[in-house]
Amino acid sequence: MRSILSFLVVLVLFNGAQVGSETLPPFEINRKYTLVQVGEKGRVNMTYDVSAWGASGLRIDVYPEHASADSKPLRSWTYNGAKGAQRLPFNDMGIGVYRLQGVLLDSTGKQMAGGDRAVFLEYGGWKAWRAAQGGAKDAPMKGLDRPEGAENAALLLSPAGLVLNAGQAAEINAQLTGVKNPNSVELVWQLEGQGELQPLGNTRANYRADKEAPNGKVATIRVWVRNYPALKANLSVVITTVQRGEIEGH
Repeated sequence: MRSILSFLVVLVLFNGAQVGSETLPPFEINRKYTLVQVGEKGRVNMTYDVSAWGASGLRIDVYPEHASADSKPLRSWTYNGAKGAQRLPFNDMGIGVYRLQGVLLDSTGKQMAGGDRAVFLEYGGWKAWRAAQGGAKDAPMKGLDRPEGAENAALLLSPAGLVLNAGQAAEINAQLTGVKNPNSVELVWQLEGQGELQPLGNTRANYRADKEAPNGKVATIRVWVRNYPALKANLSVVITTVQRGEIEGH
């Protein structure tokens, strides 16, 4: 049983390192994958490659910049095939800042986990956006990666990884460092995989593993700063059906 525990610990560390590293979205807009500026009526060219995720297609969902996680997309386009290039029909979209979210699809068209990094698009360019906002001084996406004056900001999660029995719960804490007034910064919590995630305010959340989860199932908890999606942290949870006494050999 000790070997099982060792395997689970290694799995948590491996997934934590893999998920915690900077990953790219499965698509690019005009050869960029973080922030894109396009003039009004300009071309919005999308290239994608979902083969690394084992997917068979991609859906692009378009949201307003500050839309919540449960909002309905303004537009959705579905493309079949593991690789491709398309021009997105944005000509009838208004000037503004949009969040383009890629959704991986399997061979039956069902949604798959992973590849959830977004690309932000300033449609109309920041000068056009400024005019539309009545002469705002700054471009809408200024400071996308970090708040102004917070170049060394970091988001940390505690614990860094979890091994839970099926049905067991644990509390997760988030700490934002290198930012003035961190309590005023809104965090977004998201669960990828089985279980339930319940935010407890802004910087804490409770995760409960699914009672029916099979042994070795992995869930991922993602946290990021709203308006600054590059400020993020991820935590992997390994679910086991082996009881602690069995693992310790009692």
